[in-house]
Amino acid sequence: MHRARFEAFINRAAALAVTLLLLLSAAAGARANMAERQPASRPGDAPREPAGGLKSERILSETLVLDMRPLKERRPAVVEATYVVNNDAGEHNLELVFVAASMRPGAAWVWKGYKWSPVPGQPEAERGVWLDGRPVEASAAADETGLPAAWAPPSTTPGLKPGQGELPFKSEGDGTLSFRVTLTPGRHELRVRYEARPGAYADARSDAVYWQLGYVLSPAREWAGFGGLDAKVLLPAGWSAASRPEMRREGDALVAHWDGLPADTLAVTAQTNEKTLYDPGVFWTALLILGALFTAPAAFAGWKLGKWLGRRGRTSMWGLLASPLVAFTLYALSYVIASALSAPRAPGQAAFNQVGDYGLIVTFFIFLAVTAWHFLVAQVTTYIARRRAAEVK
Repeated sequence: MHRARFEAFINRAAALAVTLLLLLSAAAGARANMAERQPASRPGDAPREPAGGLKSERILSETLVLDMRPLKERRPAVVEATYVVNNDAGEHNLELVFVAASMRPGAAWVWKGYKWSPVPGQPEAERGVWLDGRPVEASAAADETGLPAAWAPPSTTPGLKPGQGELPFKSEGDGTLSFRVTLTPGRHELRVRYEARPGAYADARSDAVYWQLGYVLSPAREWAGFGGLDAKVLLPAGWSAASRPEMRREGDALVAHWDGLPADTLAVTAQTNEKTLYDPGVFWTALLILGALFTAPAAFAGWKLGKWLGRRGRTSMWGLLASPLVAFTLYALSYVIASALSAPRAPGQAAFNQVGDYGLIVTFFIFLAVTAWHFLVAQVTTYIARRRAAEVK
């Protein structure tokens, strides 16, 4: 009689548990649909060639290096431009302004929470201006004034996958690095270095962020002369990258030489080659294996509970209060361990519009199977242990 009642109670409890799990799954699915991944952008800087005094100067050559390697550590890229200037006139003062939003004073930037954030107390990257190897005093400031339309940054950067097309690029307000130097007659080398925060883009198929850098070349059209441009984009090892105008790949760098100004802008896209999402295969396999291994703890917990109930003359139905807790605890432990085993190698590069790619349906059925199994094992051993304890008593 008691056994029939117990079995009937188990059936009703199981039906209730399944209904509850289905409702929770439906709610999770609705939430996932609401958070469906949509194309999204995060604005970046649009560094530019210098404006101002070079209108009267002939630039014999320029070497431009866009160092994107700091992105691996979620730090801004570094721009370094070196100009060989020929001063045919007499001694005169030269005033130049470099534009980049990351020039705002006191800003050390880190990619944090899927956006660029200033971090107080962090050392700023080396920035400055050097003339013939000697540092020149420069001042960084926010720039609220408008810039000519011809100096606009690119609206897109090139895609990296076949058939992907162009990726939208957004930039935000500018900061400036201004300085004044005295040029004597003859040839001089002018070098400038500063940080530039790339923009970021992710669409519905993105596993990792597409980093975007748009360097504006058009101010050079106002210079008195321009002898040629050697450009190099330095990349973290193994990263994919593309540029417009096109540059050739040499190891972990894009390089190019142009005898004149190749375009109004240089647009670069880069992306990590490291895994940025949890590996669903490893995750699901680990969950199932751990579910099997944790059968022993479930049985041990049920056995201890059954003996305790038997000694006190209580029925095994009291175990229904504890068995679900045992099952959910063991599943939570399995989930944490499986997540650690399948963790991405480069979480800081993950796309910011991901909502979880384990596969909601597969994960739900594994959750249902594992928790139901642990629940059943715990409750059955509770029943057996209670009967034996009651008989001994």
